[in-house]
Amino acid sequence: MDTARVKKLIAVLQWDLKYTEKDRIEFEKLAAAAVKRKQPTPDYVKPRPELRYELRFYYNAYCELQANDFTFAECKQYAEYYGIDFELFRYILRVMKNNGYTRIDGA
Repeated sequence: MDTARVKKLIAVLQWDLKYTEKDRIEFEKLAAAAVKRKQPTPDYVKPRPELRYELRFYYNAYCELQANDFTFAECKQYAEYYGIDFELFRYILRVMKNNGYTRIDGA
């Protein structure tokens, strides 16, 4: 997986840490109002980055495993079950964890 995709995944996770679903809805309303008034969207409106389809698996897997405070063995079993490269999976999970993503409720 290239660096740009991992950065995109981290951007989504960091947004989820900082903002709530309520914030997302409010940002969408503010952006829509600005468009309706034909004005630029205010700088403080921070839309949630779009998560590319191929990254959703890793995002969901992390959230699922995080709920159980995952172990090395659980990660390996998860990767084997879904038939994915374990080393890549472990790398992505580590990057996500090292970037402070621990929230589950917004997933």
